[in-house]
Parts: sequence; C-alpha cells; structure tokens
Amino acid sequence: MTPERKEQMKAAFEMYGSLGGESIKELLAALEEAEKPDIKSINKIKKLEVDLQSALAVNQKYLGDIERISSELAEAQQTIARQREALENAKGSFETLALLTNTQDIKIVSHNAIVCLEKSLEEGEAQP
Repeated sequence: MTPERKEQMKAAFEMYGSLGGESIKELLAALEEAEKPDIKSINKIKKLEVDLQSALAVNQKYLGDIERISSELAEAQQTIARQREALENAKGSFETLALLTNTQDIKIVSHNAIVCLEKSLEEGEAQP
C-alpha cells in the first residue's frame, strides 16, 4: 500500500467515521503482507551465519598453527642454546689442550679448531 493510499483512507475515515468494505479488505491485505516473513532477509541472514561459521573455523585453524609454530620456535631456541653451550665448552677444551701441550702440531690443530668454533659461534649469533 502506497503512502498516498494510506492518506486517502485516513482522510475518508476521519470524514465518514468508517471505511468501506473494499478499503477494509485492502487494509487487511496490507496487514497480512506486512506479517509475512521477508524470505530475502532470512536467506541473507542464513548465508551470513554460514560465512561466520566458516570464518570461525579458519580462525581456529590459524590459532592452532600459531600455537604449533610457537612451540617449534621455543624448541629450536633451546636447541640453539644447547649447541652454543657445547661449542663454548669445546672451544675451552681446545684452548686448555693447547696450553697443556708443547707439541707444535697439536697447537696448530687446536688453534684451527678454535678458529672454526669461533666462526661457528659468530655465524650462529648472526642468524635470527
């Protein structure tokens, strides 16, 4: 029912105190139409609900991935720390060996090992 038609009915009711049969039928039809569910809106809401569930599932997957990656990172950091400690210990052992021995060959081998260990430590520190 158009706004103009509503105004016509209102004016007629105010003027005569009642409405004719056709106007009453028209009002009842408009009322019935207004009470019908809006199928387009209902379908749009259902689609939005499906999209929301899909987005929540993807979000949950990403949260799981983040937890897994964080755990792997922590494990890798612990491994790096253990390896760095082992390299430092080995470096100390080679330095001690070099001090305790007088043989030139052992000093050269020991020195080369220390240089290699220092290089490994430096490369390890340079990595993120």
